[in-house]
Amino acid sequence: MLRALVSWRRGLSPNLTRLWTPVTVQSVASGQLQHIRSLYAAAGLPLETERGSHSLPSFSGLIIGQVARPIGVDTHTETPSFSDVLKDMLVSDSTVQTPENWSRPPPLPLNKAEDLVFFQTETQVSAELTMFGVTKAGNSLCVRIPNSSRKALLDAKIPSMAWLKIPATKYAQITTDNVSHCQLEVIARCPDVEVQVPDQPAPLPPPLRILSFDIECLGRTDIFPQPEMDPVIQIGNMVSILGSKMPPIVRNIFTLDTCSPIAGAAVLSYAEEASMLAAWADFVREVDPDLIIGFNHTGFDLGYLLARAKALNVPTFPFLGRFKGVEAARVRTLQYKVRTFTRTWDDIPLAGRLQLDLMHYVRCELGATRLALNAVAKKHLGEKKEDVHFSAIAGLQGGSADTRRELAVYCLKDAYLPLRLLEVLGCVDRYTVVAHEKRTQFNSIVSDHDVRAATGQ
Repeated sequence: MLRALVSWRRGLSPNLTRLWTPVTVQSVASGQLQHIRSLYAAAGLPLETERGSHSLPSFSGLIIGQVARPIGVDTHTETPSFSDVLKDMLVSDSTVQTPENWSRPPPLPLNKAEDLVFFQTETQVSAELTMFGVTKAGNSLCVRIPNSSRKALLDAKIPSMAWLKIPATKYAQITTDNVSHCQLEVIARCPDVEVQVPDQPAPLPPPLRILSFDIECLGRTDIFPQPEMDPVIQIGNMVSILGSKMPPIVRNIFTLDTCSPIAGAAVLSYAEEASMLAAWADFVREVDPDLIIGFNHTGFDLGYLLARAKALNVPTFPFLGRFKGVEAARVRTLQYKVRTFTRTWDDIPLAGRLQLDLMHYVRCELGATRLALNAVAKKHLGEKKEDVHFSAIAGLQGGSADTRRELAVYCLKDAYLPLRLLEVLGCVDRYTVVAHEKRTQFNSIVSDHDVRAATGQ
């Protein structure tokens, strides 16, 4: 018998170590050994072999112990159930998944003797110029700049996606008649906004709150779900902090009808769909994410939720951005082709929040043509979705609390995988560099890619 000892000697950063999982392969025919060697060679993995005392002239089997599974290489191993992964998250962070823990940390009173330092994410221009961002303490911030324009920021060489500073005597806090849902709101002049020089060679990433979500719908037989007719039955959510090595700080699932408990995630069940949608919109406002992501959420999930809430007359639903009283609405819909498929992308701005669709990212930035989440996850993470076929969704939803739990675990993993992809692919870092180089907004980079795809430019 041949004993193969596989070692991964390259240095791995802590956030990548969880991509490598131990596997054992037994009874591999001798003719497959060269194929296995080629797989590991393609991934840059050394494959060392030792013959045991009872080895045969030809290899009769291969035992691989503690093998690192490289990204993009299929070693034919089974991915652990995501319910087990959620249990591990519960053990590692001990966070009680309740609505009381959805909010950001409460802000401390602004010290008028200190400069206001924040990471600027998004700029809106209407009656006044408004900058949105996050402080070092993780509090959301709205900076109102009257009598100014985006051009004034460009002339002052104030980039987006950058740490900025307003001197202590140059801003005033607003506590009444606030225009935003942010925790802190101040007023300042454009000439007083400065670029903050990093106090260390490799500054820490900004503490951006990231919401990744996924929805499941109950479609009719052989008919793609239509929001005027077909209900949303589950919404899975994961909230993480950019650069954090900990599990997502919020893990929950909104379900229509009862659902059995899931260790490591909160289950919020509703008897009526309209109530579930209203509660989810409240959840988004409470979590107050800086960045919203998903996998094809701009092509399906977000637009479907808005249309479904309208069909059910949920008046509070569309207020998902940071401006008070401003509804989220579709600005335009673009179509583009990938191989033989026609796909759509909806431009639905959420004022003050960044958006990044991981499906469109891998298409535009990596040139991917296989755009199913399962294919993308296998290639870049060495993982796959939960084993639930879309044709089984109706049966799971119409079954029991236990079968709806199975569907909920499936939905939760579909919300989790985009977070993993965002981290592994370095999407925020990449678009931050582009925003600086092109002196443009993060959200403009995303939409410009899809305009070019739709127009063939």
